[in-house]
Amino acid sequence: MRVLIIGGGAAGVTAATRLRRLDENAEIIILEQGDALSVSNCGLLYYLGGEVRERDELINTTPEKLKRQYNIDARLNAEVEFINRQEKTVTIKDKGKEYYDKLVFTIGAYQLRPDIDGVLAEQVFTIRDLASIERIKNYIKDFEPARAIIVGVETAEVLHKLKIDTAIVEAADHILSGDFDNDIAAGIQNLLRGKGIKIYLNTKVEAFGDKSVSLSNGQKLDYDMAIIATGVKPDLKLSILSDLEVGETGGLVVNEYMQTSDKDIYAAGDDVEVLHMITRKPV
Repeated sequence: MRVLIIGGGAAGVTAATRLRRLDENAEIIILEQGDALSVSNCGLLYYLGGEVRERDELINTTPEKLKRQYNIDARLNAEVEFINRQEKTVTIKDKGKEYYDKLVFTIGAYQLRPDIDGVLAEQVFTIRDLASIERIKNYIKDFEPARAIIVGVETAEVLHKLKIDTAIVEAADHILSGDFDNDIAAGIQNLLRGKGIKIYLNTKVEAFGDKSVSLSNGQKLDYDMAIIATGVKPDLKLSILSDLEVGETGGLVVNEYMQTSDKDIYAAGDDVEVLHMITRKPV
């Protein structure tokens, strides 16, 4: 059996190593479009802030280790452009086709960029992977920004530690509205304000200019860089091209065996829709 796994993050590498334990003879190939496998995404901000000094500290395994320990063929910089379900092949950018008996999607999610004027400017960043953190680190090193705008909350603490004057712009009536209620959020907000971080609630960014952002409350804030941290969305480009079923929450539909609407294609991780264990509703 030949199994291709698209995506070399935690879900993809876990699927590959588990499959090897179940089947000594399967041919297992991981196709990762980036330049690193199994990155500890929770540590990305610590790398940005300097607590993690070297990028390799966030990389849990390498193609060489997977080959040596599990006889798994992991390929970096291998971007899948197209899937032919009838031929059971995938097309890899600049590298031809590979066939499969079973296919596993572990592509993950991408950081949302809201539809705001100027959001694609070179000083406006999102965070997804090591490469995105490297871009931010290089920008801070090269341009030494003094002021930053955070749309969301993710990186405020890190930029504050880097001695960058930081402001959070939040559309809801309190920060972390998806995780905490008003009472707990108020304590966090007070802590951040005590550190000198400005917070603008019930406010949206309407436009990113060259040197200032326009807010929905009529204010303008000077800035040198901005980071969008407003949440993630399943990366379904290949799923849609493959005509696989997408659920009401925007995730790829899977059954209890993590099979998609194609019995030979499985999926796991941030790009799937599953039933919430408590509410029993799709999430």
